[in-house]
Parts: sequence; C-alpha cells; structure tokens
Amino acid sequence: MMQTDTNSDYVVINLPEGTNLTKRPMQSLKPDEMSDRQFLGWNTQTRSQLVDDLYDTCQQNGEILEELLDELVYLLKDNTERLDTLQKYCDEELE
Repeated sequence: MMQTDTNSDYVVINLPEGTNLTKRPMQSLKPDEMSDRQFLGWNTQTRSQLVDDLYDTCQQNGEILEELLDELVYLLKDNTERLDTLQKYCDEELE
C-alpha cells in the first residue's frame, strides 16, 4: 500500500516487517558494533574533535597513547595491506 501526503514530497511505503531492501542479508550487530550508517553519522567535525581530544589526552598521559596504538593494531589485524602501510611509514620515519 502506498500513501502520499499532499503536503510532502515524500512517499510512504508500508513494507511487511522484516523486509530487507539490501542485497546482503540483514545481520544483527553486537552491542559494541556500529553499522556503516551509524559511523557516517559521526560527521567529519565530530571525528575531527575526537582526534583533537585524543591528541590532547595523549600529550597529558603517554600511557594512553600506547593503549590506543595497541587497540588500533589489533583492530587492523585482518587488514594486512593497511598494517604494511603503517609499518612502511614507521620504517621511513625512523630512518
């Protein structure tokens, strides 16, 4: 059933519960995971502010930097290309 609102440019379509319009099957996220759509909700300004806050925090407490870097490397464990890029960057900077 399709409804149109004469005061709106939008069309409302009522789909059966559980209908999936994507090609991949829907999957439930764990509580600590966020979808791509949720991540994109973290706009550039918000992410930039987080980077600034992390930078300030790391300057005040060097131990947190080690923990953050450890977490980053752990999260990249399945992305060997990115890990190789980071290793190359470190090698070049330490020459």
